Amino acid sequence: MKIPHIHTQISRRNFLQVLGLATATTATSPNELYSSSSTVSTVPRFDLRATHRVVPDGRSRKPVLFIWLGGGVSHIDSFCPLPGAPENIRGPFNSIPTRVPGLRISDQLPLMARRIHETALLKNIYHTEPEHRLATNIAFTGSDSQNVERVPIYKPFTTRFDKYLSDNNLGRHMIFKTHYGNFYEAMGAYDSLIVYRNKNENNTYRDPDRPYWSPFGEDVDIERLQGQTALLGRLNSARNLRGPQFDRWDELVRGAVSMSVGDLNKAFDLSRVEPRVRDRYPNTDFGNSALIASRLIDVGAQFITLSDDRWDDHSEIERELKVKLPELDRILASLIDDLGDRAVIVVASEFGRLPRQTHTDGRAPGRNHWPFSNFMLVHGIGQKVIGELDNSGRIRGTAFDAKLLGPTIFKLAGYELVEERSDRELTNYAMPYYPIV
Repeated sequence: MKIPHIHTQISRRNFLQVLGLATATTATSPNELYSSSSTVSTVPRFDLRATHRVVPDGRSRKPVLFIWLGGGVSHIDSFCPLPGAPENIRGPFNSIPTRVPGLRISDQLPLMARRIHETALLKNIYHTEPEHRLATNIAFTGSDSQNVERVPIYKPFTTRFDKYLSDNNLGRHMIFKTHYGNFYEAMGAYDSLIVYRNKNENNTYRDPDRPYWSPFGEDVDIERLQGQTALLGRLNSARNLRGPQFDRWDELVRGAVSMSVGDLNKAFDLSRVEPRVRDRYPNTDFGNSALIASRLIDVGAQFITLSDDRWDDHSEIERELKVKLPELDRILASLIDDLGDRAVIVVASEFGRLPRQTHTDGRAPGRNHWPFSNFMLVHGIGQKVIGELDNSGRIRGTAFDAKLLGPTIFKLAGYELVEERSDRELTNYAMPYYPIV
């Protein structure tokens, strides 16, 4: 069935930002950047401040490992290469064939080239916001509000998922921060358990076998800890310290305690990992967090986010990606091998990169922001490839709105995000999602 579509309207603000992109390239006008045969799939209007419920959709549920490549990974230099494009668009890397007939990816991803047939690749995600925090806002909340300070009124899908898991005693959402970016704080990450790098001031691990912080260490006396937590609750009650903020604090403390008992806490200790398994993952913040996340899923964690905010390559993109793409390649290949179909792995970013390479401050070329084409990679649901780009880097055919990222992740995990309505025609409205499920 043909997906209905509409043409996106461009605001004056977006037009001026695109004009800035255009002046950074040669022989490119704003009209040329926007002119395309693609159309944007319809996203029915929904009230982001309305009452929403997370409900099981009747399918078997799977844990989710959500990998957020913050900063805007270059889709053209990774999973959406343009081997037939001019060199200035094609970029510094070659493409290689994969086990999916006709699909090529970057030569910096040889391990994934042998595993891409186990994944779904959506190559035609689209929006019009080239600024980091606002673009992240679109992906996480479904809102294109330009007032970032109002973001908390639009609950991110990570917060909604976290609350559902907590309310149903299914655990807590954990966020691993592999870099001190600020995107997650803007998106309401304070509602989840954030796991920070366990490093000294000189950027070395305090304990190489525990590269990430778990709330109370390994040798905590659990009975004593639980007693102290109960005492704190009684003291707060005696002081009449109640209300949403105190209740939320108590909930987070209980979540931290739950991470510090039994198998969950042991998952942070990498000395327990067989050397042959540990060696497959890079010994980096990103690699270690991925290995721990895999171990947490094995012992029952339902929703984990890895946030790696190092992908904003405005210059020196060849040098940067020669390090980061092989690292990503090893991480994804290892996770696929270790988790199999027992979990859903999602890789996404707030936008792609400009098809033309640009020069900044006389340094080697990079790519500026490009919200008009982006990708999402999913493992654990079978093989699909949806969407294609022409040799100018524009989406050919139907494009899918970036606002659908959150509802799609709910659906991949076996849930739906339902908006409660009072209109006569539709009482409960399930949010739409990408057609990769």
